[in-house]
Amino acid sequence: MQEREIHIRDYFRVILKRKSVVFSFALITFLVVTIATFTTTPQYLASTKVLIEKNTANQLYGGYYYFRDDQLFIETQTQIITSKSVSRKVVKNLDLEKNYKSYFPEKNKDPGFLRMVALRSKAFINDMITSVDGKSAESEASQVQTDEGDEVLEYDWIADIIRLGVKVSPVKESKVFVISYMSKNPIFAKRVANALVKAYMEELLQLKMDASGTTIKWMTQKADEEREKLEKSEAYLQKYMQENNIVTIENRVTVTPQKLSEFSSQLSRAEARRKEMYSIYRQIQQASNDSSASLEAIPAIVNDSSIQQIRNDILQVQQRITELSKKYGEKHPLMINALSEQERLLAKKKEEILRVSNSIKNEYELAQANEDNLRNLLEQTKAEALSLNEKFIQYEVLKREVESNRAMYDALLSRLKEQNITEESQNVNVMTIERAETPIAPFKPNKKVNILLGLVLGLCGGIGLAFFIEYLDNTIKTPEEAEQRFGLPMLGVIDRCKFDDKGAEFGQELISLYEKRSANVESFKALRTSVLLSSPNKPPKCIVVTSMMPGEGKTTIAANLAITIAQAGQRVLLIDGDMRKPQLHNMFKLNNRSAGLSTYLAGASGEEICQQGPINSLSIIQAGPIPPNPSELLSSVRLKELLSNQQKKYDIIIFDSAPIISVTDSLIISRVVDGVIVVTRAAATTYDVVQKGLKLLIDVKANILGMVVNGFDAKKYRYYYGKDYSQYYGEYYGTEES
Repeated sequence: MQEREIHIRDYFRVILKRKSVVFSFALITFLVVTIATFTTTPQYLASTKVLIEKNTANQLYGGYYYFRDDQLFIETQTQIITSKSVSRKVVKNLDLEKNYKSYFPEKNKDPGFLRMVALRSKAFINDMITSVDGKSAESEASQVQTDEGDEVLEYDWIADIIRLGVKVSPVKESKVFVISYMSKNPIFAKRVANALVKAYMEELLQLKMDASGTTIKWMTQKADEEREKLEKSEAYLQKYMQENNIVTIENRVTVTPQKLSEFSSQLSRAEARRKEMYSIYRQIQQASNDSSASLEAIPAIVNDSSIQQIRNDILQVQQRITELSKKYGEKHPLMINALSEQERLLAKKKEEILRVSNSIKNEYELAQANEDNLRNLLEQTKAEALSLNEKFIQYEVLKREVESNRAMYDALLSRLKEQNITEESQNVNVMTIERAETPIAPFKPNKKVNILLGLVLGLCGGIGLAFFIEYLDNTIKTPEEAEQRFGLPMLGVIDRCKFDDKGAEFGQELISLYEKRSANVESFKALRTSVLLSSPNKPPKCIVVTSMMPGEGKTTIAANLAITIAQAGQRVLLIDGDMRKPQLHNMFKLNNRSAGLSTYLAGASGEEICQQGPINSLSIIQAGPIPPNPSELLSSVRLKELLSNQQKKYDIIIFDSAPIISVTDSLIISRVVDGVIVVTRAAATTYDVVQKGLKLLIDVKANILGMVVNGFDAKKYRYYYGKDYSQYYGEYYGTEES
């Protein structure tokens, strides 16, 4: 909290310090805004309220509307209302081509003095803008620049003026729009505001008709193209079907797979049958080639029904022969008949075996032929299936193309019928809620608001300008800031002195000599106390007072410091070490032409160069004639001898030397003295210069006792310190005896 209060005080300090800048900027801004407000022509605002909503009743296809759709709708309608085509319709509906000038007859009158000044100022500003931008605001409204093909009307400049004055404001949380128009003539503003609604409705209808006509024309052309494409694809499909007998192919494509399956099954069975017959046929061939084998051992022959029947007959005959042989002899007719029957049956058996063998051979050959036939049929069916697949694939491709063209054509016809139905319907419904009335009071300028705004703007701008100037100001401002910045003790603060004629006998800068208890004198006494207490063990015997740049008051401070120390009863020797531009002899009214420090260092005179000052305890060694080589003289051994001898006679020796940045004299002297006092001037000495000078002193290992801020204007920092800085020191040190 403490740091924050300090920062706020700093802000107020800057404002009070730069109060003249703040006041001047605020006053100029206030006057400019006031003059502009009272010389501006009043503008009247007429407004009409309309309800604008989307018409979804005639939409054949439903849809969903989201928040973004509403935003796009609002922006779209705003752009339509403020378009140039709507403004042209207003000009046409109000017949402004003929009677526009009748609304503004004051343009032909002689303006007053203030009005003339304002108009000339405005013309001057417009000329400046024209020189920068290439065109003025009025020329932008009156000149019509068109591209090739744009329609140019004779009174388009009126439409541009109307368009620039239109304002559209949608009412939140509603579908209501406020359409306003601002003009110098209140009646003209009302008529234009009402005419804008009518022109907007006409523009919507025109846009709808143009869009519908373009859409229908495009759809009709596209439908014709799709119809031609459909007819060509259908004709090509029909031709392909005729050339490839597609009607038969469709049935065959479904039958062929069944035939392939059936032929494969039959071929498998034929192969099995052929192998079976081949096995039997092989047994018969082996039995025929082998004399020991009997065909009757082959199962296929044995199982033959006719052979089995013959075998049964042979068995019966043999059984009867056996029975007859028991009764009759071989010559018996019954025996002869029985034996004859047996021979006949055996012969028949052989014939049957031969027949069955031939039959098996025939069956084998038939099975072989059947297998070969089925194999050929299967290969033919496979080839036919491949050919059918190729033809059917191309057929399906052509068929899909026909169906696609038909679907596109049907969709275009459907959309074309829908467009014809909704052609005369409006997508946007517009209804007037409140017509514009003639405005009574002007909308702008708002004098109270403008004056208050000018005052606030002036104050804020002035404060900002003050802080900007303060930011650019790199000079020493307050003692505390300088002490914190450089880390050196602040020995004293000398207020800005106001010299008078009291010191006519001596220089008027020696205020410590002829003033007793003023605030300035107390500042030098405070400096005296700080210097005497600057060393912990004993006060410095020999010090040099220097500054960074000329004109910072080092000579005045050295002289008054010597006077105040001498007034305290100590013996003081004041030496003018600035042998380039000496000033002490002018302050103390001494003759600097005969002898001084320069003559002593050059060996032209002895130590009798000391002269009595205005106080008994104060002696002065003036600079003497200006030598051509001051730095070399100060670097001589005689300076150290002089200081060594004079320190035995005086309590303190004070040197006034040249500025550090300009020459090296002060740096040379700082090496033979006990301490250095750096004098700076408030609002004049920059931090960079002080930083550079202190670095030079530190490089030569000088003992810097502290800093003195000269020319400090305490009145600027009254808020910062609570009262004048001089009074702050004066009240405390005022009790000290001189």
